[in-house]
Amino acid sequence: MSALLIIGAGGNGRVIADIASSLNRWERIQFLDDAPDFDKLDPKFPVIGRCDDLETIIESFEDVVVGFGDNAMRSHWSERALRCGCELSTIIAPSAVVSDRASIGSGSVVMPHAVVNTGVVTGSSALIKHRCHRRS
Repeated sequence: MSALLIIGAGGNGRVIADIASSLNRWERIQFLDDAPDFDKLDPKFPVIGRCDDLETIIESFEDVVVGFGDNAMRSHWSERALRCGCELSTIIAPSAVVSDRASIGSGSVVMPHAVVNTGVVTGSSALIKHRCHRRS
């Protein structure tokens, strides 16, 4: 098993950590975030630094995903992680329904109970929210 870094420890990031934990693919899940006091939220998924620390700590992680809900922020940090040589992880909640004829881009997250129908194509770092129903 490996380590997952989630950039953004807000609500979306915390849901992503829960999903990732349930997948049992990572022995360590940690965050980067700039908000004060996020380091006190959950000792199981600690905030280990600020977002700008990405380049200095990235070598200790095999997988990276961006948890910001804001599209511009998610795009910015995804591109920055890619420039560091990271491969972005795609995370799909076990309760989500994703057609085998849908295409989910790298670094994307499909939240719990979302439905992604046949023919749907997302770009990289898409965030498909809870109970969302996507069709082509």
